[in-house]
Amino acid sequence: MRPAIVPCLLALAAGAFCPGAMAGESGPAAEAARDAQFDAVAKLIAAEFRLTGERQVAAFAQAGHPDAGDWYAKTLRWYWIDHFRNVLTGANADALFKEADTLQKEIEGAGDQVPAVARKIIAAASGMIRQVNDVAKEVNPESPPPLTGAANWAPEKKAKVTRAVEQLVKIAGAEFAAKVAAAQKFAKDNDEKIANLDQEGKEWQALAHKSCLLWDEALQSFVIAHIALREIATRGQAWGIDPTPAKAFLAGVTKTHAKSLIDVDFLWGEMYPPLRARIAVLLAEGNRQGLKECAANDVDSNMQEVFKVKPTDFKDPAQRAGFTLLQVNLWANALKWCVDVGDDAAIKRGQALWKQFQEGYKDSQVVRPDGKDPELAETASKVWIAAARLHLIAKDTSTAKNLFSAVAGAKGNRYAANAGEWITWQVSNTGGGGSGDYGAQPVPADPNGALNTAKALLREKDQTTDPAKIRQFTVSAIDSLRGGLLGLSTTDQAAWIELAPQIYERLAAAYSGLGLHLQASATVIDGLRRIAARNGEAKAKGNPWRGKDEKFNALGLHVQRLVKNGLVFSLNGAAEVKLPAAQSLSNQVIELAQKISPEDTGDNLLWLPIYEKIRKGEFESALADADALVKKRPEQTGKGFGIAANALQSWIDKLEKDGDGTKTKRDELAKDLLKRCDQRESEIKPLLAKQPVPKEAQRDAAQIESIRQFLAIKQGRFAEVMDKLGPLLLSSPPSDEAIAAQALSDLCRAAGEFYKSVNTATGKSDPAPLLANWSRYQQAYAAHGKLRTKLASQQAKVDRAASNLAFVFNSIRVQADWMRTNGKVPSDSAQKMADIETTAKRAFADLYEPRLGKTSKPSEIWLVADLLWEAGEHARAVRLYELFRDVLKASKPMESFRTDPKAWLDEKEKLLGSRQELRPSWLKVRDLLEDKTPIKAYWEKGGLVKDFGEKPLDFVRAVVSARELRADIDKQKDRLGATLLQQFVSALDDLDATTQALSQDIRSRARLADAYRSAGRKQEAQKLFSELFDYDPWDEDFSTAFVELVLDRLKSGGEAVPKAELSKARDIAIDNRSKITQGSEGFWMAAIQVLELSAALNDLEPINNRLRWINVNRSDLTRDLCKAPVSQGGITDDPRVRRPASPQAVELAQRFLGIYAVNGVQQKPTYRLDPIDDNGTTVQVFVDAGAPKFELIDVKDRDDEPLRILWEVGKAPPTPAPEPVPEPIGGSATAAAGSATAAASATVTGSATPATTSSTTAAGSKP
Repeated sequence: MRPAIVPCLLALAAGAFCPGAMAGESGPAAEAARDAQFDAVAKLIAAEFRLTGERQVAAFAQAGHPDAGDWYAKTLRWYWIDHFRNVLTGANADALFKEADTLQKEIEGAGDQVPAVARKIIAAASGMIRQVNDVAKEVNPESPPPLTGAANWAPEKKAKVTRAVEQLVKIAGAEFAAKVAAAQKFAKDNDEKIANLDQEGKEWQALAHKSCLLWDEALQSFVIAHIALREIATRGQAWGIDPTPAKAFLAGVTKTHAKSLIDVDFLWGEMYPPLRARIAVLLAEGNRQGLKECAANDVDSNMQEVFKVKPTDFKDPAQRAGFTLLQVNLWANALKWCVDVGDDAAIKRGQALWKQFQEGYKDSQVVRPDGKDPELAETASKVWIAAARLHLIAKDTSTAKNLFSAVAGAKGNRYAANAGEWITWQVSNTGGGGSGDYGAQPVPADPNGALNTAKALLREKDQTTDPAKIRQFTVSAIDSLRGGLLGLSTTDQAAWIELAPQIYERLAAAYSGLGLHLQASATVIDGLRRIAARNGEAKAKGNPWRGKDEKFNALGLHVQRLVKNGLVFSLNGAAEVKLPAAQSLSNQVIELAQKISPEDTGDNLLWLPIYEKIRKGEFESALADADALVKKRPEQTGKGFGIAANALQSWIDKLEKDGDGTKTKRDELAKDLLKRCDQRESEIKPLLAKQPVPKEAQRDAAQIESIRQFLAIKQGRFAEVMDKLGPLLLSSPPSDEAIAAQALSDLCRAAGEFYKSVNTATGKSDPAPLLANWSRYQQAYAAHGKLRTKLASQQAKVDRAASNLAFVFNSIRVQADWMRTNGKVPSDSAQKMADIETTAKRAFADLYEPRLGKTSKPSEIWLVADLLWEAGEHARAVRLYELFRDVLKASKPMESFRTDPKAWLDEKEKLLGSRQELRPSWLKVRDLLEDKTPIKAYWEKGGLVKDFGEKPLDFVRAVVSARELRADIDKQKDRLGATLLQQFVSALDDLDATTQALSQDIRSRARLADAYRSAGRKQEAQKLFSELFDYDPWDEDFSTAFVELVLDRLKSGGEAVPKAELSKARDIAIDNRSKITQGSEGFWMAAIQVLELSAALNDLEPINNRLRWINVNRSDLTRDLCKAPVSQGGITDDPRVRRPASPQAVELAQRFLGIYAVNGVQQKPTYRLDPIDDNGTTVQVFVDAGAPKFELIDVKDRDDEPLRILWEVGKAPPTPAPEPVPEPIGGSATAAAGSATAAASATVTGSATPATTSSTTAAGSKP
């Protein structure tokens, strides 16, 4: 399967979340964390983040990761310079290029000393795919030409693409020629043998397969290069790129090789459809070049042969999925071929192909832009975009727009943005695909697609100052939104609740932007009426837009926005349209708003137009209006101050994004903001002196302080911001939600920046900064926890604040763990560091959990679930473990493996086990992923794990073995060659993803089973424990839990448990008892299970025998599952009473006593459980049968040190025993006598030391 060619910012998401990526660690976890951060920085560079990338490269170098020879850091530094060669200018450029050249020589000369991931970066950076990516990144195959035109396209981008095209032509030409030569040589050497061998024989099959692979490898080189070069040859001039080199390359290759490849297709195409598909792409290019041997009908026929192959013919799920992807890719290439040729016959052919495609996939739930399989959905999007381009050429702009909209509305699809670009391009170049008149009859459309289309158009509208373009984009957005409104009538309840408020608000805003105030007001009224009616229908179930606290929830914020903006639109309309109708509409909007969102009416109506100006970026006008309103209504001074401050802060933020040239204006605005703070502070000063202080004065004082911190953070004074904003937000946060959210955002951003700055300065292995600043981070976390549910209207800022804090606490949890386990923490701070680690784990989980959903990575979900479980938040962890398993079910690796593990492994073995030197490592992985002998059947026959003959299934160890295999393959890198190495790496990536998912799934099932059992969900727990037991019947935890569930069912009395099942469970328990360490809780659990199941089977003989042995030897579980007696300075607990080691020990002791109550049991208990008081808390203790009552008393030892011991009730406290006489060196008779004396003197009134023998009995106690 070819690599993804067009990179996008989604690549950053993979690197942005690197759980555990902490510097200063050592061992496998640290190496994995280092590799994850290395990959994240590399992706940042690949995504064109030049300045951010430079900072992250420097941060990586300073982080202290395990990096012998600094190869990781050097590679990133080289990669950054090399990647941005085309844009680096100025005095330092030559020095940077020289540095890069030096680094490259050093890295390449180091050979195997350079880590595999670093060598991979260097190989990719200089290879063909790098050049294809560089071209496709700027001249995107799925995007329209730039709206600005070629003349206005950035010169440095033109230079970069031109250089990449030249390099690509050179590299692709050499690689394709070399691989074709290799395929031709193999054919020449083996033609006669192939012709004479039996085609059913293994030798013929092997030779044929080898020939197919060699040709396919050659064609892959062409197809990958063709992705970029086709765009340059056909559309490059639209970007200002010279198409000559690309045209010459494509013409040369097709002219030279078309005829011979037609022969190759005849020989092998039917046997190997992927090869036929790639040949079809080359022949289609030959047709575009006008080659006679590449007639359009022949190319079409060639493609149809691939299309008619049924993916279901492939038994292996992975092959089936791969071939489906290849077919859909060929459909996209077929339609693009028709687009590129562009004449009437080609367009007619393309329309027929599109119709055929639609018919063939009409029932598919995956081959569509919003399909369930992300990779197929994205590939299908290329088909949709190509089909839309065909309809544009055919001047069917309405169909084209609908096709683009289908992709634009596909959530999570990376080509949605490209489709949005096409929609705006279409509007700019064709008038939008309709009449261009908002009064035209709308056509029903998918609401989500219509909304996304409108958003794309309105975004483009905001980017232009041309009045004609503004109107054109806005009218087209209105057209789309009206179609979306009609489409709402056929959608389900959940989609209506989510989308209707958004569509109504956007439509009203578009009308208002065109000055169509009456239409805007009418739209708001219609939307609010329908929302009110829908709310009334759902009243019994609760308002779907409000939470239990009656505040707007996430979906409700769209309703609130419609209310707020609707009020602005209608008030503006009434002011500008001097007609009774306008005032009537405005009154209706106000009336509906008071019903739906009363909190947004009243005096708030005065400020709505000003809020709207701030939203539009009309800051200067908003400030003037706010000042005028305060002058007119002095009682609104406090409100006016907050709104003016909001306008100034937003203005400063906008200017900051515009760059350094705005510094003078920003400084001016900052002075204005400080001046307003000083003025408001003087106004409220008398109020602050009153007791109690009026709430308004308290709120305004808090606002003033938060604004000053806003300015401080702009200057990088992060510690100061944390020390001031933390206490402020906890005690009296600003009343204005926007300012409160800004303050919270500033606090959390300051926490993140402060953490990075402190650790950059001191290194992450020094515990002092973390210990010293821990309270600051805690305060920020507490402030976020207090405010996150109170700032519903500012959810975006609250979420950004959570992201900043999540970074901090994720870093701290790993840092604290590393420092604690590596002995970096002073002994007097060890407990504090352990507490920090615990709290940081919980904080990170709390902050990151809300971001997790069905589109999240399984590994992220699993990590947070594990942290919550360890923190005791089992209910929350269970939700995430369940989500993890749901997401995992839909993942390709798990689906392919679970459908047919053997077929999946066989397919992997064709490559990973194909080389003799790598085969042992591969077989080690495979052994851990499958059992040739059914493990359960073997166990049921009494088989032992040591005699199993192979490694039992062990997904956790398989993860480690897969990494070892990768290391072995990396050692063979030079012998494998670039292409074969890439195939190995791709297969290893799939293997890693699968083994990791399998390992995490086992852990999640174990946790879920425990949780279900505790919650009384017995059937669900039984199912999971049965699965786990089948996975590893020798695992004591799984099998013990399985037996427990059998006993639970037995004790519940709800169903009769078959005798055979009871006997089987007892056999498992007996086996566990023999394997588990004697005297442990696990041992006694198994022992009790054996006895309870024997009782259920009415088999009393083993029960009586076991209890008789225990009684005679005084070896009941209370002797094993107890804490060591308190003993200090000649004072000790009474030996007849013992403290339980854990709550589980108490529970087991209670169950064990129940065995004695079974009818027919002849033995008597050797202990009892007594409750005693421990400073107001009742605790249980183990007491010998027949012993008196005991209590906890406070005494002093011989050194007058206090201690608390267990002692007989009513008996005089013990006196300390004398200090033992030291034994003389040499072991003489005198020493022996001294030892005897010491033993005798150890006996005190009423107590005995553990050394007391049966002949040395304490006075007053029973022998």
